[in-house]
Amino acid sequence: MKKKLEEERKKVENFNRINENSAEKGKEGENWVFNQLHRFFTSAMIDPVKGTGHKGDFHVIEQERIGMFESKNYKGNVPKKEVDKFYNDMEKNDQLNYGIFLSLKSGVVNREDLHLEFVMGKPIVFVHNAREHPYKIMLAYKVCQLILKNMDCIDVKKEEVQHKLQTYFKSMKMIITKLHTTLNNFGTDMKKQLDDAWVNIEQVFQLLNIEQ
Repeated sequence: MKKKLEEERKKVENFNRINENSAEKGKEGENWVFNQLHRFFTSAMIDPVKGTGHKGDFHVIEQERIGMFESKNYKGNVPKKEVDKFYNDMEKNDQLNYGIFLSLKSGVVNREDLHLEFVMGKPIVFVHNAREHPYKIMLAYKVCQLILKNMDCIDVKKEEVQHKLQTYFKSMKMIITKLHTTLNNFGTDMKKQLDDAWVNIEQVFQLLNIEQ
């Protein structure tokens, strides 16, 4: 009996430890998103709304538009249940104009990176590995804003219109991703050249026997 009670106690402790670690990781991820949103959207109101029901983690409010930002800090791909909850929140909150689903360090099950969809005529974008590539947060935001600004001209509730927008966005994200890769490579090359130049300068000083 005593042995069984000890086993049950260890199970409870392990369960609590796992929950505490998950909560800490989630909180740390949310803090990163909060700071990043403030950095990107300097003129917007950033409202932490986690736990208030069908509102996601943060609202970005500007120009009478409200965007819902949901962040997930999973090691593996974010599961379907989280995506379903995101859809449900978008459907049940009439105040929302668009939504952005951020997976901070992994992918999202059955969704491509920077995948564009529509929920009740509202644009939503899924972002993979947002922490490693934060520029994609701004890209997703700009796409949603562009669609919203042109709602008077296009009927996004029509499937053919949604399909065209998704196709255009796929082409656009490929070009932008390529540009960012080129820019990163350029930065790496420049750093290497600067490091090499500094090594040469150090060698000159050594030859001249000048104390550095």
